[in-house]
Formats: sequence, structure tokens, C-alpha cells
Amino acid sequence: MSTVRFCPRGLERDPDEVGTGQGPAAIAFQIAKLCGVETLPGPQATTLQPIRCVATEVDATLHGWWAVSYGLLWLLVVMLCVIVVALARQIGTLHLRLGPRGALEIDSEGPPLGEAPPALEATSLDGRPLTIGGPGRAQLLLFVSTGCLVCEEVLPSLESVAHSHALSPLVIADASSEDKEVRAHVATRTRAPVTASSEAMRAYAVPGTPYVVALDELGAVRAKATVNNMEQFEGLVQTAQRRSTQAQKELETS
Repeated sequence: MSTVRFCPRGLERDPDEVGTGQGPAAIAFQIAKLCGVETLPGPQATTLQPIRCVATEVDATLHGWWAVSYGLLWLLVVMLCVIVVALARQIGTLHLRLGPRGALEIDSEGPPLGEAPPALEATSLDGRPLTIGGPGRAQLLLFVSTGCLVCEEVLPSLESVAHSHALSPLVIADASSEDKEVRAHVATRTRAPVTASSEAMRAYAVPGTPYVVALDELGAVRAKATVNNMEQFEGLVQTAQRRSTQAQKELETS
């Protein structure tokens, strides 16, 4: 350990205080001893350098505490990262549980499941003839009404969902073909064929809009429900396809 020889102030005036253990000089010598410093009493002190105490042991102790605190700090950072990841996973699980529910299918509403409503002839807004239901390509019917904000939100999803599942999309509005609202708020939001037919609304016993009915190749109803978003569209179509496959298997085994 490095030491510096010095004499505390006032010791040159009363060096005998050191031996008695009293007075400021004696206290200064005790402090110097704790610091590991050699001291010289008496007249020689006038030629020494100013007081300086090299506290190596104190520095080493402080360095150890800094290392421990630094390690604890990193440990806390790692723990916080683990907690954040765990919370993110829990939030994701909660989001899935509280996400959009499936389409609401009520047996007493709409056309009966498994039955084929009679085919209806109609005309699209651009004058092309249409057939609602009946044998042929499977159809995805979306019943809407003018002034329905939810209908306007789900209309753009109809065509993409129908084509991804090999279905023929068709929009049926509860209005007359001359209704300007149908052209302004329905036809402009989808590229699928649009027809205005109050007769079809009654034939399919539509309880409200937006209402979706999925028909298979025989024209039988395989799924029906009120939908509010694309996820419910997808769920309804998947349900219809599952039921259609199950019905085909039952016909093959019978």
C-alpha cells in the first residue's frame, strides 16, 4: 500500500497530545492510521507535503459494490424482458378469446337448413338475368338494405370470400331496382352482381341485414347467419362446406 508522510495541522505546536490520546492532534493521528499513512510529529512536519491519504482498501470496497450493483441492474433488466414477453403472450391469448365471435346462426330464422328454397329469377342492376338458388354452382347470398352501415362495411368482403371458396357471390337488396340508394350505397361497394328483390327477402325469411345464406350445388341451405365482418364470413363459409361434405358422405353410405 502506498503511504504519504505528513503531520496533521496543529501537531507542530503540541506534539505531546499524541501520547495522551486527547486533543485534535491525537484524533488526526488516529485518522491517519486508519488511512495507512505514516506521520511525523514535531518540527520535521514543516518540510512535508500537504495532507494526502491513499485509501486503497476503501476504493476496492467501493469497486466491489459497484460491480454487485451493476450485476443486479442487468439481472433486473433480464427479468423485466421476461415479464414483458410473458405479458405479450397473455395479451395475445386474451385477444384471441375476446376476438370476433362466429356468425350468429339461429335455427328459427331464415330458410331451414338442409332444404332447398325454390329458384327465383331476377335481374341485376346492369340488366343481366340472374337465378337465385336452384341447382348449379354453389352460391353465397348476401342480403342487404339501404341505409344499413354494417352492410356497407361487409360488402367489400363478399367477393373475396366467395371466390376463395369457389362460390358464386350475389348481393340482394331489399328495395326496388329503380331505387337510387341501391346504386349509390350498394353497387358502388362491390363488384359482385347486385339485384333488388323484395320477393327474395321474403322467400328466404330474412330477419334482418346483413344476412348471409350459403347454398350448395343442389341449392340446399348449408349455413345462414347475420355477419358483421370478414372473419364471420369466413367462418360461415367453412361451416357450409363442412356440412356439405358431411351430407355427401351420408348420401354415399346410404
